[in-house]
Amino acid sequence: MSFIKKEAGDGLAKSDLMTIIAIAFIGSSLWFYTNYTKQQSFDKFDLAKRVSEKGTPEEAYAVWTELQTVEFKNDSLDEILYTNLSELEEMKMNNQEGYRTIRDWIRDGKIHQVKIQKKLHTIQEPHFLKPNQVKNIKAWRLKFGKYRGLVADSLTPPIDTTLAMAKMGSDLSKVVRDSLPTKEDSTQAK
Repeated sequence: MSFIKKEAGDGLAKSDLMTIIAIAFIGSSLWFYTNYTKQQSFDKFDLAKRVSEKGTPEEAYAVWTELQTVEFKNDSLDEILYTNLSELEEMKMNNQEGYRTIRDWIRDGKIHQVKIQKKLHTIQEPHFLKPNQVKNIKAWRLKFGKYRGLVADSLTPPIDTTLAMAKMGSDLSKVVRDSLPTKEDSTQAK
């Protein structure tokens, strides 16, 4: 079926041929563009995953935030994006809120050492804070001491002190037992 009347003896009209070529060109261009944007999106997600594994949380947060504007996302990529982004935003919010709470307690003169130690413990890694805030965190850890094994320069998880306390208790009971008079001591004293 031709759009333009053709003369007798012609195969395809030139306009029909041009229409077919235009449709083929547009279709293949769309296919190449779609594949190109998909590949770019996959590469960006791969980069974000590598930065999350090897970089700092601040760098990972910047990369995952940038991925919100990527041109191609399917449901699984969208889920990965918002799962990682929500974890990083939660860390950011907790650290910033924890810092502000401790700062306000100290400014108001409400120095509750145990509360401050617990709040400092929630900021295990001082990410998403300004350099002067990180210095304050380290200074506060030195000033307010340890909380369940957390020391000022160490950002390691708390140590288990149960064994140390049990050993100390057994040593103390041995000292007390040795200092008590025995039957022999009481008979010699008479």
